[in-house]
Order: sequence, then C-alpha cells, then structure tokens
Amino acid sequence: MTGLDSTTPKPWFGSIGRIVRLAIPISATRTGFFLMATVDTIMLGRMASIEQVAYYGIGIAPQFILLVVIVGFSTAIAILTAQTRGAGRPEDCGAIWRAGIWMGVLIGLAAVGAGQFGEEYLLITGQTTDLSTGGGLVLTALAWGMPALAIHFGTSLYLETIGEARFGFWTVVIGNIANAALNFWLLSDPATASADVAWATTAARWAMAGIAVFFLLVVSKKPEAIACRPGSRGPSTGSTPTRLIALGFPIVIQVFLETTSFAVMATFAGWAGTVPLASYQITLNFIAQTYMLAIGIGTAAAVTVGDATGRNDRHEARRCGWTATGLLLLVMMPSAVLAGFFPETLADLYIDDPGVKPMLVATLLMSSWVLIVDGLQGVIVGALRGAGDVKLPTWIALGSFWGVMVPAGWYFGIHLGMDAPGLLLGLGCGLGLAGISYCVRFYIATRG
Repeated sequence: MTGLDSTTPKPWFGSIGRIVRLAIPISATRTGFFLMATVDTIMLGRMASIEQVAYYGIGIAPQFILLVVIVGFSTAIAILTAQTRGAGRPEDCGAIWRAGIWMGVLIGLAAVGAGQFGEEYLLITGQTTDLSTGGGLVLTALAWGMPALAIHFGTSLYLETIGEARFGFWTVVIGNIANAALNFWLLSDPATASADVAWATTAARWAMAGIAVFFLLVVSKKPEAIACRPGSRGPSTGSTPTRLIALGFPIVIQVFLETTSFAVMATFAGWAGTVPLASYQITLNFIAQTYMLAIGIGTAAAVTVGDATGRNDRHEARRCGWTATGLLLLVMMPSAVLAGFFPETLADLYIDDPGVKPMLVATLLMSSWVLIVDGLQGVIVGALRGAGDVKLPTWIALGSFWGVMVPAGWYFGIHLGMDAPGLLLGLGCGLGLAGISYCVRFYIATRG
C-alpha cells in the first residue's frame, strides 16, 4: 500500500533537524494566513460597527467549505511532490504543480460563479434580509479571490515541500501588510465597511498568489522550481490529475468531517447558553493558537515521510513520523502546563467578567489534555498522508468525529448539563480516539 521497504537506518538527529527547519516557517505561515481574518474583524469593530462585523462574519463563513476542498488538493500536491523528490525525479515535480494549480483555479472559478448569488444563498439558509444583503456583498467580494487563494495555497505548499518554506512565509507577511493598508484606505464609508474589507482581502489574496508564483518561477533555483517554469521539459501529465484526485479527495473528506463536527459542537455550546458559549469559544481560540504548531509539524511530517516513501525507505518514514510526534508532545507541553496549572491567570487574559470566569477556568483546565490529543491526531494523520495512506484514515475520522466526538459532546455537555467543560470532554474523547487510531495505523503501515 505505501510502497515502503526496509533500508539501513539513519541517525535520529537528522530527522529532528529537518522537521524543525520545516515546521517553524510553516507554523508561522499558517498563523499569518489566519491572522488576516482576525485583523479584518478587529478593524471593522474599531472603525465601523458591530453590524458590519456581523455582515463580515456571516459572509466569510461559506468560503470555509471551499477552503476545505482547496486545502485537500493542495495537500495532495505537497505529498506527491515529496514522494517524487524522494524517488530522485525532481524534474517530474513541475507537472504535479501545474496540474494541481489548474485544478485549484477551476474550483476557484466555480466559487466566483456561486458567489454572485451570495444574498440569495444567505436568504435560503434562513438569515434575515438585512444580514443577507450585507453578508451577500461580502460573500460576492470574497468569491473573486478564491482562484487566487487556490494558487497561493497550492504554490506555498509546493515551496514548503521543496525546501523553500521561507518564501511562503514572506508571501504571507507581505499579504497581511497589504491587507491592513488596503483596509485603512478603503474603510471610509461605515455603511459599506464589511464589503470594503472583503475587497481588500480579495486584492491581498491576488497579490499573495502573484508573489508566491514569482518566488517559485523566478527566484528559487531548486530543480523542482525550474521544472515549473514555462518551456521546461517534463513527463506527460496525463495521469497526474487522476493521482491528485485519488489522493486529494479522501483528504477533503477527512477535513470536511472534522470541520463540520466542530461546527456542530459550537452549535451545542449555543444551546447551553451565553456563558457556556463564551467559555467554549475562548477555550477553542486558545487551543487553535497552539494548534498552529501542530499544523507546522504535521506538514513537516507529511513532507519528510513522503520523501522517505518515494525512496522506499521504511525505516526513515517510520522515524520521521514518530520524531514529529515526539516533537509535537514536547512543544505542546508549555500550553498544557499553562492551562492545567494556571487556568485562572489564563482566563484573566481573556475576560474580567466574574459571571463567566468560573466556567471559563473549568473549561480551560479541561483543555490542558485536549490540546495534546488534538495536536497528536493532527501530526500523525500528516505522517499517514505522507505515506500515501488516506483511505482508512477517512473512516477513522468518520468514526472518531461523528461516531464519538459529537455524541459524547452532546451527552456530557447538554444531557448531563456539564456545559462547556462537558463539550471539551466530548472533544477530547473523539480527538483522543482519532489520535490513537492514527498511531496504530501508522505503526502497521511502516513496521519492518
């Protein structure tokens, strides 16, 4: 299944160094990517009104569905590139990038078409006329940037895979600066502020797409980058889209199952009341910040395991996967200690409302172990993807997130009345099962 054979083991420190060198810029890049929406929301709240923040929030939400698809196929680009590099065929990597980008652009163009009916979509989903009108303008503006998002994300992952992660980092830095500057320039009419911010984001996304492609085609001197340039000779690309779909589609399903289950858990928090909802969302924000580290390490695991898989090096693939897992546990410990031993101090950083603090403290305390199992499943599933093992993990995701996490969250949080801490307990049950199952699967796939 994974095509791995046993070869002479290599020193552990080599795997650690490569994973760290990959993980640091990748984590920073992902943080910067999500920072853009945070900055937009803050600037709307400061310079416009709460109504404009609501328009922006309801308009940006539908794009995450397409973002899941883009992330899935972009991840497939990275994995196939890593395996091809590992097999010693850097000249073949350009065909993978080109096919992946064209697929991403087609998905983005479909989003552009759908985005022209943003107001109608929001009305169908039951939103008020006011929210649908304001949110529809946001959705339409963001839709025009979806092809750029596909180009940027796919190219950045490709750059990270070929050892040029610093270019992806600087692309996001420049994009965030451009986005903030455009916000200041466009935020002149409070009545259209949310749509203006959305157009600024779209412009920044196109800038990031262009910069990432420039770094790849002009600046980078790696053979895998040269293979992407116009006129470069490479193999026939006839089977490449099929391989990308075969690898990317299960990843899309996995990410979809995870994101939708988290959305349902947020709905449960709303059922529980205002205080549980606030406590749950604040705690998830804390977990999400630490999860950026897991994303970086998980991507590094996918790249290094994929490289070893391409070389048919079972020992190195296993070593890279378990090394990434150990590194993840190490870097998550400070956050776990902070939440486990100083939840009151952590809660004070977020709120000063005495009516919310007791539940927030209890929820943050529960997160001390939940964030570890969340990071564990995120890293080890990356290692499995690097090995090309995506079908069984999809079933594991279904069973863990929808078979365990959602029912457990409802049972503990709603049925037993444990509120936000109960929801975190449900999260931990599902994420823990996923992490353990992925570990077992990775052990079986790479054992010698």
